[in-house]
Parts: sequence; structure tokens; C-alpha cells
Amino acid sequence: METLRIECLPGDTRALLAEVDRLGRKARRLGVEIPLARVVEWTTRAYTDAGGVTRSVSVDVVMVTAPAVIGLSGWHLAARLEHDPALPEALVSCGPGVSETTLNFADLRAAGPRCDHCGTRRRRAETYLVRHHDGRQILVGSTCLEDFFGIDPAPLIAAFDWWWAVHQVSQEIADLGPAGLRAGPRLPSRALVLAVAAEEYLSYGWTSSEAAYQSGRASSALLIRERLRKILDEGEHLRGLDPAVARLAEEAGDWLSALAASPETEGEGEYIAKLRVLGRVDAVPAAHVGLLGSAIPSWIRERRRRVAERLARTSQHVGEIKGRIEVRVVVVGVATVESHFGVSHLYTFATLGGGDYPEGAALKYFSSRRLLRAGSDALLEEGDETWIAATVKGHGEFRGTRETVITRGTAITGPTPPPAPKRPRAPRKGKGSVEAGATGA
Repeated sequence: METLRIECLPGDTRALLAEVDRLGRKARRLGVEIPLARVVEWTTRAYTDAGGVTRSVSVDVVMVTAPAVIGLSGWHLAARLEHDPALPEALVSCGPGVSETTLNFADLRAAGPRCDHCGTRRRRAETYLVRHHDGRQILVGSTCLEDFFGIDPAPLIAAFDWWWAVHQVSQEIADLGPAGLRAGPRLPSRALVLAVAAEEYLSYGWTSSEAAYQSGRASSALLIRERLRKILDEGEHLRGLDPAVARLAEEAGDWLSALAASPETEGEGEYIAKLRVLGRVDAVPAAHVGLLGSAIPSWIRERRRRVAERLARTSQHVGEIKGRIEVRVVVVGVATVESHFGVSHLYTFATLGGGDYPEGAALKYFSSRRLLRAGSDALLEEGDETWIAATVKGHGEFRGTRETVITRGTAITGPTPPPAPKRPRAPRKGKGSVEAGATGA
């Protein structure tokens, strides 16, 4: 078998695999070796879109195994020449292992419909270049192949046709050149995909394809692709990004870039390996939009892991039980918990220092309602920094991290200023005072 390495956009990969599968069914009927095609890796290539802008894009690397050269006594079909009286030259199709670097195409095209085997030159639709492994070659007419090989040449021609079909498909799908990939549809930038994914995640959470199948809902990847289609094809504008959305998208992008620049680690898995590739691109094919969008929940999990490690080292209890505290915090987690008593929201905060409280202390807060940002109707989201006023409910420890459980929490714009000192009250004038007694005298 001969192996072809084809690089193509993910949307074209499906077409290539389907075509190889179709040709495999044909190969089975013809009795020749059945081809195999599989995606072996991702990589990045320069991509020139329809507007002439060149960017980097992730591509699939597909390995296709084609049948080996079939021949007899060292002879095999190397090329086919198709002769059309309306054309000045013959059309040349190459066989396995043959290209313009190994054959003189100019001489072949100008050879005309001659057959070196029978020595006649007449009108022919096809002739074949037959080569020997020692370098000898001869032009043989299609009707003389059986006499030349001494057997029915149908299996040889079938194998040649199959290989040429695979070659044509690979060239049409992966037409690589010095300018990069062939021009194609406009692709969304990585920053745009992450912004749309962050907005989707903060609004509705993340629904995987498997969860969508089980629940009957649309997956987050599908909703993101539809939103991008409206933005790119229908001119829909991305609304002004909420600060939490913009910050989350930027953090996830920075994480992907750092991931792409870091060395691979043993046992990191295929998912992280693919994210490394997407961390090196600035344009995203439609088939990779869902995977890139999943970097948002992946980054949030990674961020929570880092915060948990830091809090395990630095956290200490804050305030006195039943005492009131005001502390500057960052929201490191927001989870919705359902129980027999209804829905509650679990907030995890990390103190940022300042005032009377140290940095790096963990606070937990259960609430039946979502907290709002101070002075706003917007919800308090993960990653937001704010001041919070609350009552200390208890001190505890969870998985080695000291935690302070708070209640009656409210986001505030800043610490409450201390009350102004009271002015001393002047003595009241009236009955019983010294002045009154003196007057009475």
C-alpha cells in the first residue's frame, strides 16, 4: 500500500473520508486492495480567505492508504494519456509514485496517439505509459495492453483508476501552495468565537453534545455556530460585551496561547493536544468552533483548580461568628444547587486583602437569589471583584482549606465609612438648673 498525506480544512475532511469510503466499495467489487483513511493529527497552516486576508487556521492531517503498484514481470502502468482531437496535447493522469518530477510531461503530451508495442500510429482515445522497475518505459495503446501483459489488463486499469480518483480528490480538497490553503469562506477569528462562547456560557451555562442528545436541547456548540453564522453572513453585530464576558473571553484566549507555547506533558490527552493547536491559530473552521468554545468551561475549571490550590495554602478564618464584616473579594465560583427546598446559589469568594482582613481567605455563601453588582441590576458573575458586606455564620474546613461561611451578604461599592464622632450634648436649661435657681433668687 502507498500512503498519501493530505491536509484539509475540517469541513472538507468529511467529504474526503466519504469519497474514500465510496471508492473503497468500488475497490471491493474490483478485487483490488481496499483503501483506508483516518485523521492522524491537527496542525496549522496559512489560510487566505475570500477577502484576500491571510491568517493561520487549524487543519486536519488525513492519511490515506492507496493500493500499491500492480504489475507483471516488473512492468506497471505509470501514466495514462487521453487523446482528444479537439485538444492540441494529450491529458496526462499519473499512477502511484509518479509525478511531474519523475516524468517528462512535455514529451508525453506531445507524443500523440502512438503505440510502441504494435508500432502503429492511428486515432486512439487512450494510451498508457508502461514502466519497468529498471527504468525502461514504453507507450502502449489500450487495446494492446492484453497482448503486452499476456493477461486481461482490467485489474491493472481498475487499480490505476482507483488510485487516480483518490489523487484527484486529495488535490481538489487539499490544494496547498506557496500562498497557503485555497481561498474559501470567511472564517471567524479566535477572539470572536471565544467572545460568543463566553456570552453563551454566562447566559445559559454549557450543554455538551451528549447532554443535548439526552435532554433534547440544542448543544452550546450548535448555538455558537448559528450565532457566528448570523454575525458573518447576515451582518448581525455582536452586542456591546458585558465586562464579565469580555474578561472571560480574554482570559481563555491567554490560557490557550500559554498552552500552545508550553511543552507537551505526558498523559495530557487528545483534548488538550487539540486545544494546543487552536491556541496557535487566529481563524477557526466551522468544525472546530464547538471545540474552541469548550475552552471557556475548560478554562473556568482550570482557574478554579488554581484558586483552590492557592486557597489551600493561604486561607484562614475571617471575622468573629455572628459578627458583621466588610471585605474586598473576587468571585471564584458560582454554582446552582437544587434540593427539596428549592434552588439555591453557592458563591465562593477569595479575599483580596485590604482593610482588616488578609488576602487569600475563602468565603462560602448560600443564597436563594443571585447577587447583583453594587449599584447595578447586573448579576455578580465569576471573576468579578467587589466589596461585600455579610454576617459570619461559621468557621469550617473543606478538603484541607479553611473556610468562612457567611450569610446576609450584599455587594457594596466600598467599605462603609466609620460613623462621625458624636458631639457632646449641652446641658438643658430649665427647672432645677443652676441658672434657674439663680434667677429665682
